[in-house]
Amino acid sequence: DSYAGSNDNKVLMMSGRLHGSGAFRRLTETAAFVTAVIAEDALRPGGRGHRAILEVRLLHAQVRACCRRAGYDVARYDEPINQEAMCGTLMLFSSGVILALERIGAHVTAEEKESYHRLWRLAGWLLGVDEALLPEDYGGERALYERVKAHQYWPDADTRRLFEAAVTGIADGAAGLPLGLQLLGGGLLRSEPFLREFTRFCVDPRLGKYLVERSEPRLRLVLEVLRGMTTVVSRAQRAPGMDALLHRVQARALHEVVASLLRGQRATFDDPGFRGRARAPEA
Repeated sequence: DSYAGSNDNKVLMMSGRLHGSGAFRRLTETAAFVTAVIAEDALRPGGRGHRAILEVRLLHAQVRACCRRAGYDVARYDEPINQEAMCGTLMLFSSGVILALERIGAHVTAEEKESYHRLWRLAGWLLGVDEALLPEDYGGERALYERVKAHQYWPDADTRRLFEAAVTGIADGAAGLPLGLQLLGGGLLRSEPFLREFTRFCVDPRLGKYLVERSEPRLRLVLEVLRGMTTVVSRAQRAPGMDALLHRVQARALHEVVASLLRGQRATFDDPGFRGRARAPEA
């Protein structure tokens, strides 16, 4: 979804960090950013998430400067990482994740949606998103996201280039996951056809059909089984005493995956890319 804005994706193309061999590292840093933000007390001053957000805010400023030096066409594509772009991307971290979870069978309560919305609303404020673009509740966020999509959601050839770079990068990087995680399902991430079908399954149907024109019935069946398993686990999590236990297991699994993908390196949010770039991207 974050590649679908044909104006905003020009910044990603110009930076180069999500277009080519560096895509896997950049996507892993995004996962590390999310795990930092959602940790308990993470957004208190000095917390892991608070520090990560401030680093990303500085990175955004650096990217804007790099874009201008590299000849970014502001008249054609609007200001790089502008308020609308930041707002739309922020909502992908919030309601975008919730919608994807629901598509694969997870049950998310209204209270959880509001709680997650408030978490990312604060993160957005810390990132510098104008308060007028930070809706008060989850319903307002969903309505605003549809308005942003109506204005910016026009995928183009660069959307496909970024998507294919992500698929290849994830498949290559997943080969480094520990055997135990691969046996538990992480091995599916090594399959490029599965990643394409999974994306088609989770994103806005209009974008899914644009990126993956033909669905594969065999892989679709795998995803239907996965959705059924997710539904069972989601319901079990509501049983008395199970919520805290499953939360710990899931949090530990997420930590292990991110740590494995980073291969012991600390996620840093200080690399804007732009290596060898001297002019604005072509449409």
